[in-house]
Amino acid sequence: LAAYPTITGTVAFNNISIQNSSAITVTGKLQIGGIIDNLGTFNATAGTIEFTGTASQTIPTSAFDNHAINNLIISNTSVGGVALGGALDVFGSLTYTGMGKTLFTNDVLTLKSTATNTAWVGDMTGNTISGKVTVERFISAAKAWRFLSVPTNTTQTYKDTWQEGALVSADNLTTGYGIQLTSNRASWAADGFDNYSGSPSIKTYDPITNTFIGITSTNTVMNSTEGFMTFIRGDRTVVSTATLPTQTTLRTTGNLYTGDQTPIMVPAEKFKGIGNPFASAIDVRNITKTGLRDFYYLWAPNMGGLYGYGGYQVLSKDVNNNYVVTPGGGGFGSPGSINNMIQSGQAFFVQGGATGGSITFKEGAKASGSNMVSFTNSVATSPGNLRLTLNGVNADASTYIADGIFMSFDDAYSNAIDDMDAAKSNNTGENLGVKRDGKLLIIENRFSLAGADTIFLNFANAKFQQYQFAVNCSSLVQPGIIGYLEDAYTNTSSILDLNGLTSITFTVDNVAGSNAADRFKIVFRSATVLPLSFTNITAVKQNRQIVVNWKTANEVTGQYYEVERSTDAVAFTKMHRTTANNLALNTYNWIDENPVDNYNYFRIKSIDVNGNIAYSKTVKVFIGKKAEMAVYPNPVINNIINFQWGGAVGGVYRFRLLNLNGQLVLKTQIKHAANTATEHIALNKNTGEGMYRLEIIAADNSKKIISVAVLK
Repeated sequence: LAAYPTITGTVAFNNISIQNSSAITVTGKLQIGGIIDNLGTFNATAGTIEFTGTASQTIPTSAFDNHAINNLIISNTSVGGVALGGALDVFGSLTYTGMGKTLFTNDVLTLKSTATNTAWVGDMTGNTISGKVTVERFISAAKAWRFLSVPTNTTQTYKDTWQEGALVSADNLTTGYGIQLTSNRASWAADGFDNYSGSPSIKTYDPITNTFIGITSTNTVMNSTEGFMTFIRGDRTVVSTATLPTQTTLRTTGNLYTGDQTPIMVPAEKFKGIGNPFASAIDVRNITKTGLRDFYYLWAPNMGGLYGYGGYQVLSKDVNNNYVVTPGGGGFGSPGSINNMIQSGQAFFVQGGATGGSITFKEGAKASGSNMVSFTNSVATSPGNLRLTLNGVNADASTYIADGIFMSFDDAYSNAIDDMDAAKSNNTGENLGVKRDGKLLIIENRFSLAGADTIFLNFANAKFQQYQFAVNCSSLVQPGIIGYLEDAYTNTSSILDLNGLTSITFTVDNVAGSNAADRFKIVFRSATVLPLSFTNITAVKQNRQIVVNWKTANEVTGQYYEVERSTDAVAFTKMHRTTANNLALNTYNWIDENPVDNYNYFRIKSIDVNGNIAYSKTVKVFIGKKAEMAVYPNPVINNIINFQWGGAVGGVYRFRLLNLNGQLVLKTQIKHAANTATEHIALNKNTGEGMYRLEIIAADNSKKIISVAVLK
């Protein structure tokens, strides 16, 4: 060629010769049937090259700019196929047309991975890749656990691959590649690890013991088809958790896993960690499995909010044969998004059914395209379901998806735990599950709603902050049935929209009951039960009296209300009774003319004509002089905290001393009599100099915090 065009469509040539220092740009498809005899190069980083010869073809070492190509198609029909004469990096796809085609890699082919795309290999049925291939997996800059697989049957060790051949932790042979691997074994250095850590940074799952177990050495071959749960801080320049994370790329070299793979056995009722064996995404709808529960557990590294290191996403099948995510978020789209793909380099969990079973990967399960984490914005629809998403609320009012559950209701399902239910696996952050028969579930398929049904929620590992439940119901509306979210801590019930979204905000504090795992439940009742909603309750001090006001909605079968008062928020006494109006909207009030000198707690108890009871939330008003609290002297000397208050009400006061890292240094309590008093708290002799935070928690759970300096 004497001119150097840009090929945008599909152009076919036999032999091609390019003049010295010149280039042809390919953004479309260039089909080559003969030889490439060139002194110049092709720029095919945005195009496709297809080799269509009937005799063997060789790709010269300098055929492409930077040895890079976007898409490569092998259509050569000869026994000699297509051979690489030098290094070639594929950034898009490697595919074949027809059958009986061969690519000879000569061990210099690399499937590249970047922040925007990962190269993939198409269906290899009837075709061959001869020689080794280097497969990359890009990892974004975030410190988190990742559940990874290795798509090469490599003879390399962990040290050769993910440690990039480094001899010591400080070795950083190739910036942007590899990671630090650490161990909690005393022999970590001799075992090839970079450093010691409190727990291993790379581990595999043992289904028999139901635990992750750290690998024992990085000097062993890394060719397991299991998944590797790996804590990644960044490339090998990131040697500690205190260093800012960087992006990195992991790579292994070996023969690709191609063709139908040997079935992997999964024990009965046990979880099995499995790596995607192919250098391509796989469609879970086309995976061959038997005797397994029909759920896939994937790991989302960026779940869990500010301090989380990841959490599980569960794929479950809907009525349209698509798999949808629960809880959603973490790169998987909104709750209920469709996700049928497991990516190249991604591992996952399956669970055996009652008798156990197996899973088999075949070439037909491969899917085109590849991403970091694949998801779509479409949301699955399924009749009769409830999706509850737990959102954490940050200090700036922004939110993050922390966890969630999904429930489907149909006569075809059973309320007993069976293969249609997905067990809950623990995240590193908050955990929400359904508690059924002593077990925790993240997905439950149960019998159609009846007049009375209860879903017991289990909320664990909560932080002391604000949260929000987003309860999204679809097609659950039935004549005579009302759904509620009940909060045992605040004694309130929130009516749910059974064909829409209900948002409920709540707070978790360091108070007994507030962070209880069984604080919440969802209850479905017949409409003959009082469908009452307390829309507001207030208690306001007026001179020495307290005015209690409450408003209600949806009164249908109300009988009367009782105003209850307490001095400790635990034991309540009936103070007043008033008859229910049974109007659409109601306002009631009562004046407490003789409150106590202390905190006065009030709640409203409703009783309907059938004897059913509901409670409002609790409100409080203080009557009397507020206590004055102080530490003297401050700074503290001689390991003695002198604590003084004036006008404090009697009761048990709890004291907690924490250092600036939030670690508990001292915990004690004092039974205080009313009026002015001085108490002395002795510190542990090992308490060091510095600033501390003293928390004083009164019997009513009100809190005061005092900064305390300790001198030696």
